[in-house]
Parts: sequence; structure tokens; C-alpha cells
Amino acid sequence: MNNKKVVFYIGCNDKDTHKQEKSDNDIMQTINKCLSGVGISGATITRGLLGIYNNEQEKSIQVLCYFLTNEQVVEFCEKIKKALNQEAVAVEIINNIQVQFL
Repeated sequence: MNNKKVVFYIGCNDKDTHKQEKSDNDIMQTINKCLSGVGISGATITRGLLGIYNNEQEKSIQVLCYFLTNEQVVEFCEKIKKALNQEAVAVEIINNIQVQFL
């Protein structure tokens, strides 16, 4: 089993307009679609975060997943960047974790 914890930090601003172009609900639907599109069937999503990217403040969303392959991480980042017109997605990967769903 792949004992990996992955946290994606996704900004809500469009990279070209530097404003949030989609509603919060549309962004959540887009994230869900991109997750399922790469075979990720579960995640914990935290909204309402504040991030700073290139000296600009923006709303951001944290997506926490377990047991992903490297391919899923890369594919999700590619899909979500395209879907939300993002320049980058910050990804935190912690290997060799012990998680149980009880």
C-alpha cells in the first residue's frame, strides 16, 4: 500500500485576471470533478483559507488525500490548474505515514 499523505493548496484567483472568476460552489464542483477524474475517491477539503501568491492575497482551499500514487498527484495538479486557470498548485507530500479508517 502507498502510505502517503498529500495536501494540495489551491488558490481561487485566476492567474490572468488576478481575481476570483468562479463562485465558491463552482470551485468545489471543479475540485470534486478533477479528483474523481484521476481516480481519487475521497478527500478532506478545507475552505475559507487565506493565501498569498506572488504578493497577492487570495482565498485558497486545502485538499487532503491519503494513499495517492505519484501519477495521481501530477494528474490532479494538471487538471485543476487547467480547470481553474492556475499558475501553480502547492503540494505537500508526507511519506510513510500510518493512517487507519476505523
